[in-house]
Amino acid sequence: MQTLLPIFPTESTRINEVLSFEKREGTVWYFHGCMPVFSHNEKDNASFNMYTSQLVVLGQCRQVEIVKAFGVSPISVKRHVKK
Repeated sequence: MQTLLPIFPTESTRINEVLSFEKREGTVWYFHGCMPVFSHNEKDNASFNMYTSQLVVLGQCRQVEIVKAFGVSPISVKRHVKK
C-alpha cells in the first residue's frame, strides 16, 4: 500500500471556517483566524501528524476536514488521532 503524503499548496487553504494553512518557502504555516499558531518544514511528516491530530483531539476541526484539506487518507488521520 502506498502512503498518501499531505499536499501543501502555496496559496492559503481553508481547513474549516477558522483554521487555514499555507506553504511559504518550504515551511507550512497554520493559522487560527489570521494569527499564525504553528509551523513545520513541508517534509516533516511527524510534525504534520502531531499537529493535525492535536487539532482533532482538541475539537478545533474534524477528521474529515483534515482529509479534505490535505488529501491524506481517512485511516491515516484516524490512526494518528488514536496515537
